[in-house]
Amino acid sequence: MKSCPFCAEQIQDAAVVCRYCNRDQPKNPGTADSSPNVGKGSVKVRRGAVLLVYALMGLIGFVFLLVVIVAVGAAVSGRSSVSSTSSPKLDPEYVRRRQIFNALHLDPSRASVAKRYSKTTAELDAIEAEGTKLGWKVENIRDPSGPAEPDVDDTVDAATLFQAFNRNEIAANQAHKGRLLRVYGAIDRIATDILDTPYITFDTGPIMSVQAFFAKADAAGLANLSPGQHVTVVCRCAGKFGNVLLRNCALQ
Repeated sequence: MKSCPFCAEQIQDAAVVCRYCNRDQPKNPGTADSSPNVGKGSVKVRRGAVLLVYALMGLIGFVFLLVVIVAVGAAVSGRSSVSSTSSPKLDPEYVRRRQIFNALHLDPSRASVAKRYSKTTAELDAIEAEGTKLGWKVENIRDPSGPAEPDVDDTVDAATLFQAFNRNEIAANQAHKGRLLRVYGAIDRIATDILDTPYITFDTGPIMSVQAFFAKADAAGLANLSPGQHVTVVCRCAGKFGNVLLRNCALQ
Protein backbone atom coordinates (compact mmCIF):
# COMPACT_ATOMS: atom_id res chain seq x y z
CA MET A 1 0.00 0.00 0.00
CA LYS A 2 1.08 3.58 -0.61
CA SER A 3 -0.29 7.06 0.14
CA CYS A 4 -1.71 9.14 -2.67
CA PRO A 5 0.52 12.24 -2.93
CA PHE A 6 -2.56 14.40 -3.58
CA CYS A 7 -5.19 13.33 -1.02
CA ALA A 8 -3.06 11.18 1.32
CA GLU A 9 -5.49 8.23 1.15
CA GLN A 10 -4.08 4.67 1.12
CA ILE A 11 -4.16 3.01 -2.30
CA GLN A 12 -2.60 -0.05 -3.93
CA ASP A 13 1.07 0.16 -4.84
CA ALA A 14 0.24 -0.59 -8.48
CA ALA A 15 -2.63 1.97 -8.70
CA VAL A 16 -2.34 4.35 -11.67
CA VAL A 17 -5.32 6.52 -10.60
CA CYS A 18 -6.34 7.30 -7.01
CA ARG A 19 -9.81 5.89 -6.34
CA TYR A 20 -10.49 8.69 -3.83
CA CYS A 21 -9.47 11.88 -5.64
CA ASN A 22 -9.31 10.46 -9.21
CA ARG A 23 -5.85 12.01 -9.75
CA ASP A 24 -3.31 10.28 -11.99
CA GLN A 25 -0.45 8.88 -9.94
CA PRO A 26 3.07 10.02 -10.86
CA LYS A 27 5.24 7.30 -12.33
CA ASN A 28 7.95 8.25 -9.88
CA PRO A 29 6.32 8.97 -6.49
CA GLY A 30 9.38 10.86 -5.38
CA THR A 31 8.84 13.51 -8.06
CA ALA A 32 5.23 14.47 -7.17
CA ASP A 33 4.76 18.21 -7.25
CA SER A 34 2.16 18.24 -4.51
CA SER A 35 2.07 17.20 -0.92
CA PRO A 36 -1.02 15.35 0.45
CA ASN A 37 -2.37 18.58 1.91
CA VAL A 38 -2.14 20.46 -1.36
CA GLY A 39 -5.00 18.45 -2.92
CA LYS A 40 -7.34 19.16 -0.02
CA GLY A 41 -6.41 22.83 -0.10
CA SER A 42 -7.17 23.16 -3.80
CA VAL A 43 -10.59 21.56 -3.28
CA LYS A 44 -11.39 24.09 -0.56
CA VAL A 45 -10.30 26.97 -2.83
CA ARG A 46 -12.54 25.74 -5.64
CA ARG A 47 -15.52 25.42 -3.28
CA GLY A 48 -14.91 28.94 -1.96
CA ALA A 49 -14.80 30.34 -5.50
CA VAL A 50 -18.11 28.67 -6.37
CA LEU A 51 -19.78 30.03 -3.25
CA LEU A 52 -18.47 33.53 -4.06
CA VAL A 53 -19.92 33.33 -7.58
CA TYR A 54 -23.32 32.27 -6.21
CA ALA A 55 -23.26 35.11 -3.67
CA LEU A 56 -22.48 37.68 -6.40
CA MET A 57 -25.27 36.32 -8.61
CA GLY A 58 -27.74 36.57 -5.74
CA LEU A 59 -26.70 40.17 -4.99
CA ILE A 60 -27.07 41.18 -8.65
CA GLY A 61 -30.53 39.58 -8.78
CA PHE A 62 -31.63 41.42 -5.63
CA VAL A 63 -30.42 44.79 -6.96
CA PHE A 64 -32.21 44.21 -10.29
CA LEU A 65 -35.47 43.33 -8.50
CA LEU A 66 -35.18 46.44 -6.33
CA VAL A 67 -34.67 48.64 -9.41
CA VAL A 68 -37.74 47.13 -11.09
CA ILE A 69 -39.92 47.72 -7.99
CA VAL A 70 -38.80 51.35 -7.73
CA ALA A 71 -39.39 51.95 -11.45
CA VAL A 72 -42.91 50.47 -11.31
CA GLY A 73 -43.75 52.54 -8.25
CA ALA A 74 -42.55 55.72 -9.97
CA ALA A 75 -44.58 54.94 -13.10
CA VAL A 76 -47.79 54.27 -11.16
CA SER A 77 -47.43 57.40 -9.07
CA GLY A 78 -46.30 59.65 -11.94
CA ARG A 79 -48.13 62.90 -12.58
CA SER A 80 -48.98 64.57 -15.87
CA SER A 81 -49.62 68.17 -16.73
CA VAL A 82 -53.13 67.87 -15.28
CA SER A 83 -51.81 67.00 -11.84
CA SER A 84 -53.76 68.63 -9.10
CA THR A 85 -50.66 70.39 -7.75
CA SER A 86 -51.54 73.07 -10.27
CA SER A 87 -55.20 73.11 -9.29
CA PRO A 88 -56.42 76.06 -7.27
CA LYS A 89 -57.54 75.55 -3.70
CA LEU A 90 -61.29 75.95 -3.72
CA ASP A 91 -63.61 77.06 -0.98
CA PRO A 92 -65.14 73.78 0.33
CA GLU A 93 -68.61 75.34 0.54
CA TYR A 94 -68.37 76.55 -3.06
CA VAL A 95 -67.32 73.08 -4.21
CA ARG A 96 -70.19 71.58 -2.25
CA ARG A 97 -72.74 73.83 -3.98
CA ARG A 98 -71.28 72.94 -7.38
CA GLN A 99 -71.50 69.24 -6.56
CA ILE A 100 -75.12 69.62 -5.52
CA PHE A 101 -75.82 71.53 -8.75
CA ASN A 102 -74.29 68.60 -10.66
CA ALA A 103 -76.39 66.11 -8.72
CA LEU A 104 -79.59 68.01 -9.45
CA HIS A 105 -78.97 67.56 -13.18
CA LEU A 106 -77.63 64.00 -13.05
CA ASP A 107 -80.01 62.44 -10.52
CA PRO A 108 -83.67 62.36 -11.58
CA SER A 109 -84.83 62.28 -7.94
CA ARG A 110 -84.61 65.61 -6.12
CA ALA A 111 -85.61 63.80 -2.94
CA SER A 112 -82.55 61.57 -3.29
CA VAL A 113 -80.28 64.61 -3.73
CA ALA A 114 -81.87 66.37 -0.73
CA LYS A 115 -81.29 63.31 1.45
CA ARG A 116 -77.72 62.73 0.23
CA TYR A 117 -76.61 66.30 0.90
CA SER A 118 -78.94 67.00 3.88
CA LYS A 119 -80.57 69.96 2.12
CA THR A 120 -84.14 71.20 2.09
CA THR A 121 -86.09 71.73 -1.12
CA ALA A 122 -85.73 75.50 -0.72
CA GLU A 123 -81.94 75.18 -0.39
CA LEU A 124 -81.79 73.03 -3.52
CA ASP A 125 -83.85 75.59 -5.41
CA ALA A 126 -81.48 78.36 -4.30
CA ILE A 127 -78.40 76.41 -5.43
CA GLU A 128 -79.99 75.60 -8.78
CA ALA A 129 -80.93 79.26 -9.29
CA GLU A 130 -77.38 80.36 -8.39
CA GLY A 131 -75.86 77.88 -10.84
CA THR A 132 -78.21 78.89 -13.63
CA LYS A 133 -77.49 82.58 -13.07
CA LEU A 134 -73.70 82.05 -13.07
CA GLY A 135 -73.76 79.68 -16.03
CA TRP A 136 -72.39 76.64 -14.21
CA LYS A 137 -71.95 73.53 -16.33
CA VAL A 138 -72.83 70.10 -15.03
CA GLU A 139 -69.43 68.62 -15.88
CA ASN A 140 -67.43 71.51 -14.42
CA ILE A 141 -67.07 72.50 -10.76
CA ARG A 142 -63.83 74.48 -11.07
CA ASP A 143 -63.88 78.05 -9.77
CA PRO A 144 -64.54 80.31 -12.81
CA SER A 145 -62.04 82.84 -11.41
CA GLY A 146 -59.28 80.22 -11.39
CA PRO A 147 -56.86 79.42 -14.22
CA ALA A 148 -58.09 78.05 -17.52
CA GLU A 149 -59.06 74.41 -17.59
CA PRO A 150 -56.95 71.87 -19.50
CA ASP A 151 -58.00 71.19 -23.08
CA VAL A 152 -59.68 67.82 -22.85
CA ASP A 153 -60.29 65.55 -25.83
CA ASP A 154 -63.75 64.46 -24.71
CA THR A 155 -66.31 64.70 -21.92
CA VAL A 156 -68.12 61.50 -21.01
CA ASP A 157 -69.99 60.04 -18.06
CA ALA A 158 -68.37 57.03 -16.39
CA ALA A 159 -71.18 54.60 -17.23
CA THR A 160 -70.99 55.40 -20.95
CA LEU A 161 -67.19 55.03 -20.94
CA PHE A 162 -67.42 51.67 -19.18
CA GLN A 163 -70.08 50.40 -21.60
CA ALA A 164 -67.97 51.46 -24.58
CA PHE A 165 -65.01 49.33 -23.40
CA ASN A 166 -67.27 46.38 -22.55
CA ARG A 167 -69.00 46.53 -25.93
CA ASN A 168 -65.86 46.79 -28.11
CA GLU A 169 -62.51 47.23 -26.39
CA ILE A 170 -60.60 47.75 -29.64
CA ALA A 171 -62.88 50.55 -30.78
CA ALA A 172 -62.86 52.10 -27.28
CA ASN A 173 -59.05 52.06 -27.18
CA GLN A 174 -58.93 53.84 -30.52
CA ALA A 175 -61.42 56.42 -29.32
CA HIS A 176 -60.20 57.03 -25.75
CA LYS A 177 -56.87 55.38 -24.81
CA GLY A 178 -54.11 57.94 -24.24
CA ARG A 179 -56.55 60.85 -24.46
CA LEU A 180 -57.32 63.43 -21.81
CA LEU A 181 -60.92 62.89 -20.70
CA ARG A 182 -63.34 64.71 -18.46
CA VAL A 183 -65.32 61.95 -16.72
CA TYR A 184 -68.24 62.44 -14.36
CA GLY A 185 -70.49 60.17 -12.36
CA ALA A 186 -71.37 58.83 -8.90
CA ILE A 187 -68.63 57.47 -6.64
CA ASP A 188 -68.79 53.80 -5.69
CA ARG A 189 -65.59 53.38 -3.65
CA ILE A 190 -62.71 55.49 -2.28
CA ALA A 191 -59.50 53.63 -1.37
CA THR A 192 -55.74 53.17 -2.00
CA ASP A 193 -53.87 50.43 -3.87
CA ILE A 194 -50.90 48.39 -2.58
CA LEU A 195 -48.57 51.33 -3.30
CA ASP A 196 -50.81 53.71 -1.29
CA THR A 197 -51.92 55.45 -4.49
CA PRO A 198 -55.39 56.89 -3.85
CA TYR A 199 -58.22 56.15 -6.25
CA ILE A 200 -61.97 56.23 -6.67
CA THR A 201 -64.21 53.87 -8.61
CA PHE A 202 -67.40 55.03 -10.27
CA ASP A 203 -70.74 53.32 -9.81
CA THR A 204 -70.99 51.61 -13.21
CA GLY A 205 -71.70 47.96 -12.47
CA PRO A 206 -71.72 45.16 -9.90
CA ILE A 207 -68.18 43.85 -10.59
CA MET A 208 -65.87 45.91 -12.81
CA SER A 209 -65.85 49.68 -12.96
CA VAL A 210 -64.07 52.85 -14.06
CA GLN A 211 -61.10 53.41 -11.71
CA ALA A 212 -59.53 56.86 -11.41
CA PHE A 213 -56.04 57.16 -9.84
CA PHE A 214 -54.78 60.32 -8.14
CA ALA A 215 -51.46 61.53 -6.75
CA LYS A 216 -50.75 60.80 -3.09
CA ALA A 217 -50.90 64.53 -2.39
CA ASP A 218 -54.60 64.45 -3.34
CA ALA A 219 -55.50 62.02 -0.55
CA ALA A 220 -56.61 64.82 1.79
CA GLY A 221 -59.09 66.11 -0.77
CA LEU A 222 -60.41 62.63 -1.51
CA ALA A 223 -60.99 62.12 2.21
CA ASN A 224 -63.82 64.66 1.98
CA LEU A 225 -65.68 62.62 -0.65
CA SER A 226 -68.25 59.93 0.02
CA PRO A 227 -69.83 57.04 -1.94
CA GLY A 228 -72.82 58.15 -3.97
CA GLN A 229 -71.47 61.65 -4.41
CA HIS A 230 -71.26 62.93 -8.00
CA VAL A 231 -67.84 64.20 -9.05
CA THR A 232 -66.02 65.24 -12.21
CA VAL A 233 -62.39 64.33 -12.90
CA VAL A 234 -59.90 65.08 -15.67
CA CYS A 235 -57.69 62.08 -16.37
CA ARG A 236 -55.59 60.32 -18.99
CA CYS A 237 -57.33 57.14 -20.16
CA ALA A 238 -55.04 54.09 -19.88
CA GLY A 239 -57.36 51.51 -21.46
CA LYS A 240 -58.94 48.50 -19.82
CA PHE A 241 -57.27 45.99 -17.51
CA GLY A 242 -60.18 44.51 -15.61
CA ASN A 243 -61.40 48.00 -14.79
CA VAL A 244 -61.26 50.90 -17.20
CA LEU A 245 -58.19 52.75 -15.89
CA LEU A 246 -57.82 56.53 -15.63
CA ARG A 247 -54.38 57.89 -14.65
CA ASN A 248 -53.04 61.22 -13.35
CA CYS A 249 -56.49 62.39 -12.34
CA ALA A 250 -57.50 65.77 -10.94
CA LEU A 251 -60.81 66.61 -9.33
CA GLN A 252 -62.80 69.43 -10.83
